[in-house]
Amino acid sequence: IGKGGMATVYRARQLSMDRPVAVKILSDTYAAEEKFARSFLKEAKSAARINHPNLIQAVKVGAEDGHLFYAMELVKGVTVGERIARDNALEMDYALNIVQQTAEALHVAWTQESLIHRDIKPDNIMLADDGHAKLMDLGIAVRHDEAADVEVSGTPKYMSPEQFRGRALDCRSD
Repeated sequence: IGKGGMATVYRARQLSMDRPVAVKILSDTYAAEEKFARSFLKEAKSAARINHPNLIQAVKVGAEDGHLFYAMELVKGVTVGERIARDNALEMDYALNIVQQTAEALHVAWTQESLIHRDIKPDNIMLADDGHAKLMDLGIAVRHDEAADVEVSGTPKYMSPEQFRGRALDCRSD
């Protein structure tokens, strides 16, 4: 389905539930480094505990034959980035609706798991065919109590100033 700097996402079938899923597999380079492997599994488990219509739901997290993975619901649709590339712009009411839905997902991630996403951008918001905006890619998300110990990470074009400068983060950073 896609490939990022740290992982590749594949379309797969969850055999136990006989349904399509997306499986994100951490690259071998990052999986070999304990801090990345531990962080990937920990944050995926945090994401799996959150259930909200505007957040892509994790269905399984684990390791198989040395490969770390994170299985999640498969959403039919396009990203906000793809939609903007196709249409050049979004109508204001529609864009505000996407922002509201994304903010609701971030609020739940913060209040339930103290998660800071750290990579909010058009390519990490899916526009599902059913009309829901769904936040995805919690790959570099951190818990608030660990945010002071993480390296600066994210997409520079979309980073908050405090994140870019390596300063204290909280939910306002997203």
